[in-house]
Amino acid sequence: MRITNSAINYVSGQPLVDADMYSSDQTLTAGQNFTTAGTALRTNGADSVSLMFKFTGANASSSGTVDFYIAGSQDGTNFETSGTNFSWSLNGNSAVRRLGVMDTRNIPYIQVVRIVNGDATYGLSSVNVRAYSLQ
Repeated sequence: MRITNSAINYVSGQPLVDADMYSSDQTLTAGQNFTTAGTALRTNGADSVSLMFKFTGANASSSGTVDFYIAGSQDGTNFETSGTNFSWSLNGNSAVRRLGVMDTRNIPYIQVVRIVNGDATYGLSSVNVRAYSLQ
């Protein structure tokens, strides 16, 4: 079944949102405040979006937190200044995957606006966020 109106174009059983926020994984240096914005993703009327955060510390001694800031927008161009913070702990050089949920009611677009590596000694690799919603 296809439901179509000016706000959404939805095929039953298909995700409203299913995309990475960066076209390729990012690498951050030690202590970096990474401000390269990700792709603006349309939420297509989803009430909430699950976000799969991923990153890997560069060393077995990597520690601290990685903070992701996801911002909303009404037009896909002008995003919130700071956004909603999601903070996750590093686990040495083991890959970390964490799932968060963002309320997107009346927020037609979301975007990563900043990522902060809280480890002042070691960098990060394989950094990305995948957004998904099946409503």
